Amino acid sequence: MALRRWAALSSCLMALAGCYPQSSDVVRGHDAFQRGFTALRRHEDETAERYLDLAASYMPDDPFVQLDLGVVRQRLGKLDQAREAYARAIELGKGAEPRQVTDPAYTGQSVAQLAAEDLASMDQAPDATK
Repeated sequence: MALRRWAALSSCLMALAGCYPQSSDVVRGHDAFQRGFTALRRHEDETAERYLDLAASYMPDDPFVQLDLGVVRQRLGKLDQAREAYARAIELGKGAEPRQVTDPAYTGQSVAQLAAEDLASMDQAPDATK
């Protein structure tokens, strides 16, 4: 009896603390995103795209994943796919603000703002028609 009460109390405390175990798909998605983000920062673009694609399969509505997919696809010259990812990030990221940015100048901007700027700069580039 005491063990059951302890288990119930433990579950309640974990839920209140935000430590409740997440589904394995969410954990896999976050892991793939972290690996993709790390590869993106290192300019390992093919690796980044592979991990970010995996993250998107687990978390298709995550604006951070979509933004980073746009960045890596733009770097790889996959401009139509980059535009799609940026558009999705704009749609999903209006209230989402990144905790980490690659350039301090981007601090305080929402994912939607960052994606819109990237999309606009891409469309102004001389090779944007490729």
